[in-house]
Amino acid sequence: MCDFDKIHARELTIGPLAYHLYAIDQWGADILDDISAHLASNVITHNAGRKILLFHDHPTAFSAPEEPGEFSIRDVEEDSWHLCKSQIDTTWQSSQSDCTFWSAGTDASIGPVRFHLPWTLVIDDLVARGGGLIHAGLVCHEDSGYLFTAPPSGGKSTALKTAPSDWQVLSDDAALVWPEGHHWLASPLPSWGDQLRPDEPWSWPQMKLDATCIITDILQLEKGEHIELVKQPSSTALASIYRALSEYPVTILADADYKEQYFRSAAHMARDLSTWQMTLPKHGNIWSLLQQETQ
Repeated sequence: MCDFDKIHARELTIGPLAYHLYAIDQWGADILDDISAHLASNVITHNAGRKILLFHDHPTAFSAPEEPGEFSIRDVEEDSWHLCKSQIDTTWQSSQSDCTFWSAGTDASIGPVRFHLPWTLVIDDLVARGGGLIHAGLVCHEDSGYLFTAPPSGGKSTALKTAPSDWQVLSDDAALVWPEGHHWLASPLPSWGDQLRPDEPWSWPQMKLDATCIITDILQLEKGEHIELVKQPSSTALASIYRALSEYPVTILADADYKEQYFRSAAHMARDLSTWQMTLPKHGNIWSLLQQETQ
């Protein structure tokens, strides 16, 4: 049984998603403290799309609180809980309960993890909105947002390091994307996994995950000897966008089988957004050309 006076509560806003996170045991409290230390997370302020309870072992039937720190035990049959376990996390949900349980355990073979976030739930909720997690850098300039996609080691981070000061680099590896009205919106997502060397200090200690921009262009990068920017037809762009939606490590490790939904999202993005093939040498200055051609 938990000590209700010591329940940790945090609000986590990621793009269009607002979660209330409640730690039911010390393990959950440690996870929330880790999230708060790195990301834009704070105390409860408004209604959330999900109320998530962090619990190390099999969930006891708690209902989600109406106010921070207020819990009530509900008579929910144990076999009514639906267990979803992947390499990256474990969740329990029940139609009889108004909460979701989340255990952030990961497979030991994955290696060290910098960020414990409810990845499976994030993916589910984005797909329900018609979007997803995309393997892409996210950059804003004035009122326009740009997604930079490339194969692994294709030059995204190298290119984004050359951005001038009036271009805002929100993320160099991943973003959340979703449609809203007549626009596609995007928010940054922290890179995940041991490739970031979690033992080293992170360069963005307070990342604004709720920062949002309207996407106008997608840049598909390839390495070459000369800078070249060529407009792509939507039929050509679709395959690359679908790949970028499907290949992010979190999506693969979460066993998220959304092939049909990702294909529809990629088709809509290819239709709605301007997509370019950009060839560039290492450290090539692309920014003046990009601003001139895409405005």
